[in-house]
Amino acid sequence: MIQHVIAFAFVLVAVASPAPARAESKPKLAVFKCELFDTSGSKDLKVQQEQAQRLNLVTQVIKDDIDRRGVYTIVDTSRANELDSPHARFAAEGLFRECPGCEAEVAAQLGADLSMGCLIQKVSNLILNINYYIRDAKTERLQAQYSAAIRGNTDQTWVRSALWLLKNRVFEDPAAKAERHQRMQGNWTP
Repeated sequence: MIQHVIAFAFVLVAVASPAPARAESKPKLAVFKCELFDTSGSKDLKVQQEQAQRLNLVTQVIKDDIDRRGVYTIVDTSRANELDSPHARFAAEGLFRECPGCEAEVAAQLGADLSMGCLIQKVSNLILNINYYIRDAKTERLQAQYSAAIRGNTDQTWVRSALWLLKNRVFEDPAAKAERHQRMQGNWTP
């Protein structure tokens, strides 16, 4: 008898519980492989191999951090080279510097709302910059551009800079952003 009452109570709770609210649709973001623009003149093959591995590492760190934040649904970009597009090669090889804005077209074909490109410019072994470009996938219009300086050519400096740029610019707190803009314009009082 007790088993029947417990089973009935369980069914009653399951039926009486409201259905989970339909999850609000998050924008779909295609995050493409980071690209290196090396103007340092370095010809060291070992350094080039390390940097190629570092590009993959930083790309994955960026995707993981964005996914963890839950603001966007990350679109799988590994299928880009299968697309019938003249720009698929740029997506597969991370060479959007040769075709600015092409990542948006590829992102749209992958079903994304937005595209995110990443360019790391190496000036020297000490001075590098990381840049993010976010475009509307349908219009190819640049929505946002972010940049940060990197000091040092190591896994740690690249990863820290990539995460700093996400935290402090891409996902910056709106109040902190407004305050930063006021300081930049000279209108800020402590």
